[in-house]
Amino acid sequence: MQRVVLEQRLGFVATVTPDGRPNVSPKGTTTVFDDHHLMFADIASPGTIENLASNPNVEINVVDPIVRKGYRFKGSAAVYTTGEMFERALAKLRERGSTTARERIRSIVIVDINDAAAVVSPAYYDGATELDISTRWLRHQTDLHRVPNTGAVFYVVLRRLGPQWIGNQPMELQTGWSEHASFMDALVDSGVVILGGPLADEERVVLVMNAESKEAVRATLARDPWSDTHLVVDSIDEWTIRLDGLS
Repeated sequence: MQRVVLEQRLGFVATVTPDGRPNVSPKGTTTVFDDHHLMFADIASPGTIENLASNPNVEINVVDPIVRKGYRFKGSAAVYTTGEMFERALAKLRERGSTTARERIRSIVIVDINDAAAVVSPAYYDGATELDISTRWLRHQTDLHRVPNTGAVFYVVLRRLGPQWIGNQPMELQTGWSEHASFMDALVDSGVVILGGPLADEERVVLVMNAESKEAVRATLARDPWSDTHLVVDSIDEWTIRLDGLS
């Protein structure tokens, strides 16, 4: 559960207005406070904070939009504007990459979780695998946000063999080969992977990828069934193409 929350960094927070109406607001600072609490920052959440003042009950949904799975968390929220809890929470945001100026964070909401349940798309009910679903939605999101390449900036990724790679065994006979191959084919079909293949030492693989950022490259490759088992990312470097004799 914590892994999904830490990876997604976005929670949909449901509260109830003083007159009893439902309110849902996305919080891009949603993260784990500790084993029993989630948290998010009040940067532009006056409605949510007002609702919690009259009713601290809250539900937070965190869902991976690619694999169509996640969790719903229910609990009781407390709002902190100063003090030890506020400072601890602020430190966690900084540790996890937040660059929001301190003066913009009006308060921190910490939710004591008393119930958690999995959320799974009905798309799985017909026997679809996680690879089937993630491939479909990765292609959809890539097509949705595709940017024409004019003087394109790509990323060159160097991956090396991971701990579960069996030496002297062909790639096609490694465990999980078919799942990995299907995943990579989908990236090629959707225009995310432009070029790819092993180097002469056959211990390193190079990919040229079309993505918005290094973080996007890492997030995409983390979904590879071979990620960290058979292939480990060594480096990601931005590459601006200025000469192209293949076009």
